Amino acid sequence: VLSDLLTDPKEAIAPLARMRRAGPDVLLLHALHPVEQTFDFGQAVELYCEERGTRMRVEPRVVRQRYLAMMAAHQDALRQRCLDAGIRYDMLDLGEPASVELRRALGGLQRGRR
Repeated sequence: VLSDLLTDPKEAIAPLARMRRAGPDVLLLHALHPVEQTFDFGQAVELYCEERGTRMRVEPRVVRQRYLAMMAAHQDALRQRCLDAGIRYDMLDLGEPASVELRRALGGLQRGRR
């Protein structure tokens, strides 16, 4: 499963946990752009929320530390829910070539990792 996982971890993992209980191995690839990982903007930026159809002007210096803390907590929650459900979680860096990232992530399946 490939997703940006910009939703509540409980809601995101619940259907995958049901799938895993039914038998198949499940690999969840959390696709993030480098800027989503670092919030490294040099100046104020206008962000657009596709789900809500809203725009927000953000000053990175003001919100960066809070954003990074919230993103780390979100990823930790996703990882823990996956671990609890027997789902393999891997982060997919959209700043790298897709073929390299997919080969890295899928390589663990061949070695029997979870």
